[in-house]
Amino acid sequence: MFNAVYESTTKLLTEDKFLTFFGGEHSISIGIIKAFYEYFDDLTVLQIDAHADQISAYGGTPYNHACAVYDAGQNYNPIQVGIRSMDVEEVENMDNSKTFFAHEIYNKTDWMDNYIELMTDNVYITFDLDVFDSSIMPATRTPEPGKLEWYQENAIGKGVGFFQIGGGIADDFPICVVPMLHQYLELIDMPIWSYFCKISDSTTSYGSYSGAVPNEKITWGKLSVDTPRFVIESDATIVAPLIFAYLLGW
Repeated sequence: MFNAVYESTTKLLTEDKFLTFFGGEHSISIGIIKAFYEYFDDLTVLQIDAHADQISAYGGTPYNHACAVYDAGQNYNPIQVGIRSMDVEEVENMDNSKTFFAHEIYNKTDWMDNYIELMTDNVYITFDLDVFDSSIMPATRTPEPGKLEWYQENAIGKGVGFFQIGGGIADDFPICVVPMLHQYLELIDMPIWSYFCKISDSTTSYGSYSGAVPNEKITWGKLSVDTPRFVIESDATIVAPLIFAYLLGW
């Protein structure tokens, strides 16, 4: 599998495309990352993961999921985020100055700028779903308890936008994530939604659920006065596919 993945990735890199890979488990990344660090001279590999995956060999092979970033770690600028499980060998292989352990970054935001400053121009991101707390992502092969939540993790950098299809209850609960983080967990520095876009066929009116204008969300702390806000008054079954087709380049 390693050779097949490595050779396919090497070929794809010459086609000037934005590449995204999905694997059943993390060992698929070994061949992919090798192709990337051979193609880019100044590659940073950002690993967002609960496990260090820095063992040189496991189960008699260097291509085990526990070895996912060991080989590449000898050749690239490694940054690890969310780590909370490792053994003695992995501790020796890790660069603590570029490792952001889960317990050190939980409920904090100042570390985000720090890890961005460590990056080079070319960045490969490898994301293992077990980085999320097992309370919200239990269906992984190796779940790890520890607090990394979805919004906090994805609000890094450009932030997370809120794209709403329909209205009413469909928007009221999920958009409250940000004010809850601010008010209940007191994460005052947590980034707010980076944009708001709604597709709805409801008549725009103040005081209604489905037809509420985005400005109403400012006083509730869901959006800020500077948040880009868009409302598309149309049939979502027509408009949404057109938007997705444009974004995906269909």
